Amino acid sequence: MNNNNNKKWIGVAVAIILVIVAIAFLGKVKVNDPEPSPTPPPPNKIENVPVNQAPKGFPTQLPIESGAEITNNYNATSPDGRFQATRVFSSTKSVQANFDFYNNYLTKNNWKVLGVVNESARPDQRAIFAQHSTGLLNVTIYKSATGSTVDLSFLPVK
Repeated sequence: MNNNNNKKWIGVAVAIILVIVAIAFLGKVKVNDPEPSPTPPPPNKIENVPVNQAPKGFPTQLPIESGAEITNNYNATSPDGRFQATRVFSSTKSVQANFDFYNNYLTKNNWKVLGVVNESARPDQRAIFAQHSTGLLNVTIYKSATGSTVDLSFLPVK
């Protein structure tokens, strides 16, 4: 009987210790304190440019499909001073045709193609990332109702 009593008291002691440890642990964890919400970054400054002009800093030698409608044409400056020049146009050509055109053009005109997103990654979208001595270019082409939309975004080197 003594042995059973000892086991009983050891069990009670272990249970009490576990309760004390649990209370100590829970006392350190603040269950209802919400995490502070991050402060949203300030917005980029956007300067729209007339569609018949290239945005400041945009490489004017980059070809744009003849007769294409320019749908976005702007310069953007981030709060920390990073600058981007963008032209977006609607194309009657397919996503693949525009991808092939810009991939060939960049390769033949002293641009280093750093990477591509091809049809295996996204069926209705392609992208080319290229570098020139003057800056970085992102060409994103995605399917539209009339063919495709081509986004040419350039980040000049400072």
